[in-house]
Amino acid sequence: MVRIGFLSFPVELAEKLGDAYAELHEPPDYITITGVYLNTDTEDGMHVMAFYEFDDDRADEARDYLDQRYADFCNAPGAEYRFEDWINTQNLLALVHDGMPVKDVLESISISI
Repeated sequence: MVRIGFLSFPVELAEKLGDAYAELHEPPDYITITGVYLNTDTEDGMHVMAFYEFDDDRADEARDYLDQRYADFCNAPGAEYRFEDWINTQNLLALVHDGMPVKDVLESISISI
């Protein structure tokens, strides 16, 4: 599963949040950061997107960890974050092939349909 974290903040917070990011500990070994990207258009603030990958069987644990990580990191006024959860197509199809309805699979991982 992949969880994408989106972070937005005023340009004025860039240095403060950059320093805070540098001090973050590495995530637990069951979470892999597969990319952190910064939007180069800063006209309406800074926008960061980060990809976190983890096994589906650790999804609840990973979500809890990432929720807390962002809550701790984004405590500056004006900083906002949200998440989107994505499932690997092969994993989804395997569950459907095993007889689980698509809607049930998506609801089990909290994806709205």
